[in-house]
Parts: sequence; C-alpha cells; structure tokens
Amino acid sequence: MAVNFNTIRGVDQWVDAFPEQLQPLDSAQRADLAEALALGVHEGWKPTAEDAQALADQAAGKRPELTIQDCMEAAKESTKSE
Repeated sequence: MAVNFNTIRGVDQWVDAFPEQLQPLDSAQRADLAEALALGVHEGWKPTAEDAQALADQAAGKRPELTIQDCMEAAKESTKSE
C-alpha cells in the first residue's frame, strides 16, 4: 500500500504508516521520529520502511547518529543505480 505522505498529520498517523518501526519506541522517541520524517517529507523525501527503521534504530540508541540528509542522499543514490 502506497503512503501519501502529504496527508499524514501527527504522530499516530506516522505510526500507522510505519507501525513496525515506530511502535517499539517510547512516546518521546516516536514524537521525535515523526517530526524528523515530516521535516524530510517537507523537503521532498519519500521515506521507505528501511529509512524509518534506520532512524528508529538511531532513536532507540542502536546505531550512530544518522541525519535526514543522510537518508535523502542514500535514496538519491539508490535511484541513480536503478
């Protein structure tokens, strides 16, 4: 199912879009991740489940710092190689 990121409003709708990635986080981590995803989408990014998982892992302290810019650049590189 394709997600229309332009219609997502609020943390709960981000959780609905990426339940496996956001549900394990605590409420503060979910809010931070939802804000990061929304900012990225505002800049033209279309996050994948893998992108959301990478950011969720970072929010949970399971990986080093990763920025939205890192994800956007990785997405651009993957589309160039296709």
